[in-house]
Amino acid sequence: MYKKRDYLRSSEIGQYNFCSLAWYWSKVGIKIESEKGNKGIEKHIELGKSIDLYKKTHKMSIVFLIIFIISLILMIWLIFYLY
Repeated sequence: MYKKRDYLRSSEIGQYNFCSLAWYWSKVGIKIESEKGNKGIEKHIELGKSIDLYKKTHKMSIVFLIIFIISLILMIWLIFYLY
């Protein structure tokens, strides 16, 4: 059964941020062994992969934008100073 405490552990905060319902269920002693529970775990994994992919593509887009801006500045400089 859930033991009342006046504090939270940092790992509990991480669990709560990941899935508040699963955190609550672990506190009250409910085990997730059903088909729906397994589907929820699979959905969390898919969501995590999507977030990781977004982070990678976002970083790459920023790098390409910086390269584009530097190239544009270089081209403008070459046009004005060579002619």
